[in-house]
Amino acid sequence: MHQARFRLNSITHHGEKLKHITILLLSLSISLSSALAYGSCKNVSGELNRGEHIKALELMLSYDSELLESIPRLSPKEEAWLEGEINSTSNRKYKAWRSDEFARRVSIKTLKSRVEIQALLLENHKSSTPNIKNQIYNWTVLSSIYLFGNFGNYIGQLLSH
Repeated sequence: MHQARFRLNSITHHGEKLKHITILLLSLSISLSSALAYGSCKNVSGELNRGEHIKALELMLSYDSELLESIPRLSPKEEAWLEGEINSTSNRKYKAWRSDEFARRVSIKTLKSRVEIQALLLENHKSSTPNIKNQIYNWTVLSSIYLFGNFGNYIGQLLSH
């Protein structure tokens, strides 16, 4: 566990990046939702063109991939402990839900989802015939992953040690 803390403490600067990426994501999401084609679309800070959308996606994908790689995976022993505690009928499950192991599991799962959707969006953006409906759907899904859940709390928990 000490190795896990060391690796996570080495990425404490990610908290501020998360805020900026979340704002960027919301801005892109709103602008794409109202776009009917790839010309340019307005966002709160001006115009965004196709190349800027691609750059933003590459930035988010790079950041989330880096963060995903920095979180140590649960060992089989940790995974078995966590499953046993969560599935217990006693109050042990509440302690397990507040554990670093649970925070790591949720963070990894969330980041994998974000990376997968960002890769789909990037591939679609780079296509010569982009599918706008798929993009709007995927931006909506990606926004919901960023906005809902306790991912920020779990990362904060892991970084606080």
